[in-house]
Order: sequence, then structure tokens, then C-alpha cells
Amino acid sequence: MKITLIRKLTAVALIALFSQFSLAQGAGVADEATMNAGKQIVDILASINHFPSDADKAALADIAGNDALPEGLRNMATAVSSISHAASAEAKAMMASIQASDTAPDRRSC
Repeated sequence: MKITLIRKLTAVALIALFSQFSLAQGAGVADEATMNAGKQIVDILASINHFPSDADKAALADIAGNDALPEGLRNMATAVSSISHAASAEAKAMMASIQASDTAPDRRSC
């Protein structure tokens, strides 16, 4: 039950962050590649059972290596790919830096 709650809270937090990326691309016009990558990360995160599958890790590596995508989105893909039962210290640090970023949405306004 605790894992399910954490997974849901993480998915909500990621969706909130992805909404910021969609607004930032093209002055309010969501870039299709960015939206698809964001949806793919959320889908993988929602389906994780202890850790991402090899196919999921390959998809996340493709997203993380795509320089055309926003840096925060690439960092999220890297963080999600390193989950093993729980986020690693490095992944937690990446997420904390994304949350502290000026481009992250203000949680009080959500």
C-alpha cells in the first residue's frame, strides 16, 4: 500500500512538472516529441514493479540521450531508469534539482 501511494504521488509530481515543459515549448504550443517522451516516462513509472524492465530502460535511455528534449525531462528519464525498489540517492538529487529549478511549476499554484 505504501509503494502504491508513493508511486501515485510520484506520478502526480511528474505530471505537474511535464505541464510546465509543454507550456515552455513553442510559446504555449506543446512540442509533440516532448509530450510523447513525457507520457512515456509517466507510463513507465506507473507500470514499474520494483524496477524498470530492460525495454523500459532502453526507452528511458533514448529519452535521456535526446538533446532535442528539455534537460529536465532528460534528467527525469535518467532518474526513473535508476529506480530499484526506491529512488537512488543520485535520482533523488536529480529530482530535487528539478524541483528547485526556476522552470518548475509552483506547487502552491497547482
